[in-house]
Amino acid sequence: DILLRVFAPFVTDTSPKTQYLTPEEEEMHMCDIMMKHQVVEQNINTDGLPGYERRHYWLRGTLESPSDDDASSSIELRVRELCSPEQGTGGRVWHCSVILARWLHSMGESLLRGRRVLELGAGLGAPGLVAGLFADEVVLTDFGDVVHNLQYNVDLNTPSIHTKSQASIRAMELDWNRCDEYEEPPADVVVAAEVVYSVEMVPALVATLLRVLHPGGVCYLLQDASRTGFEEFKQSLTARGMVIKVLPIPPALSTRQAPGKSEDDNRGSDDEQDIAMDDDNYVLHMIQQ
Repeated sequence: DILLRVFAPFVTDTSPKTQYLTPEEEEMHMCDIMMKHQVVEQNINTDGLPGYERRHYWLRGTLESPSDDDASSSIELRVRELCSPEQGTGGRVWHCSVILARWLHSMGESLLRGRRVLELGAGLGAPGLVAGLFADEVVLTDFGDVVHNLQYNVDLNTPSIHTKSQASIRAMELDWNRCDEYEEPPADVVVAAEVVYSVEMVPALVATLLRVLHPGGVCYLLQDASRTGFEEFKQSLTARGMVIKVLPIPPALSTRQAPGKSEDDNRGSDDEQDIAMDDDNYVLHMIQQ
């Protein structure tokens, strides 16, 4: 079992160039701030602690916490969420990425074991971090200021991941508009969550996907199929000889319900708005030659 915790950092400086504690400094206090509820008051006074939990998810696709016996073999993955204008959409956990992370956890042994995996538009990196539990190598990619926090999350979680695998995990910048400069070895598996959202970005995304994916490789894309540009994205891939198939998503993997709470307890939660601002029209696509 995997527990994904999302926390907001403790701010050490209120100046415009806000500074945050390092993973090592935060590690000293994390055990004191790990709440056991998914929704936590966001205006909590941290009293000098480095951060506080905003919510958590069991990634095994169930709403219940594991038994004591199961919990003993569980590991925790933690991601730092920075909701700031500089981070844009890449500074928060989106529900789509949680679903993809859950699916990768359920399928990782058969799909990712021994593979080289790359995540496109990784944001905070939850799916890619889960992939690290199975793959030999994982590269989490994004662009701009997002990459710094992405590498932070990689550094924070590598010790936990290495209790299950010895995967090489790192973050790197990948500008889709300059994908011809990407010189890393191609990936056996590419994963992505909700990366198509406009017609204008389709050519660059398609070129990037073809650049980073090994011939004969496969891409697993979880996407709101109603998003602007997605039909154009599929048409562009098909024109280049790619085959797109829809895979089923078990309903338990896509629920928003918090562990130990009823649907009524969660309906209308303000925290739910922090998970995602989109509709749950997600479709899992397998893309390959």
